[in-house]
This record gives sequence, structure tokens and C-alpha cells, in this order.
Amino acid sequence: VTGCDCKVGQEKCPCSVKCQEAYSVTSGQIGDMACIEVKNTDLETARCSGSWGRSQCMSRAEMVDGQLKPCCWRYAGFASSLTRCVPEGHELIIEATPPDECAPP
Repeated sequence: VTGCDCKVGQEKCPCSVKCQEAYSVTSGQIGDMACIEVKNTDLETARCSGSWGRSQCMSRAEMVDGQLKPCCWRYAGFASSLTRCVPEGHELIIEATPPDECAPP
């Protein structure tokens, strides 16, 4: 929450709530506000490595050991590989080559 200097009973209060990516504000009503995780149900289940570019990578999740893992993108490629899109937690994702971004879970 930023920009708040509200008093009890004040009718108008210029507060704004900004949530992290993949989270949404719980309400725009008077009272407590919080950020809750929003699950992305629009991801296509497919192999991440079959993605042709960033936008396709960011719209996919891959089934790994019975769990659906969102795809992660790195423009320069992961590790010493030319592979740019892999599922979250993949062995090519290392500290030296972290993803630029991952699809929202």
C-alpha cells in the first residue's frame, strides 16, 4: 500500500494497492485489502522446449513428474545451451543463467 495518510471516518482517501505479479487485490471496497495469489488457468499444457518464441513460452506449462510446471524464458539461453524455454526447476536453470521470466503459475 502506498500514498496513504487516511484518518478514521475520512470519506476520500487516496490510497493505492499494488500487488506482485501473479497476485490480485482482494477487493476495491471499504475495509482491509490484501493481495491474493491468482492461478493462471489459461496456460497450454505442452513441452516448453517446443516453444518458438517468448510469447509462446509464456503461454505454456509442462507436465513434469506429475506436476504442471510453468515454462521459463531466457533470451540468451540457459547454461551453455541454446535452449531458451524450459519448465520451472529444470536442470538448465542455474544461478549463472536465471530465467528472464516464467509464465504465471
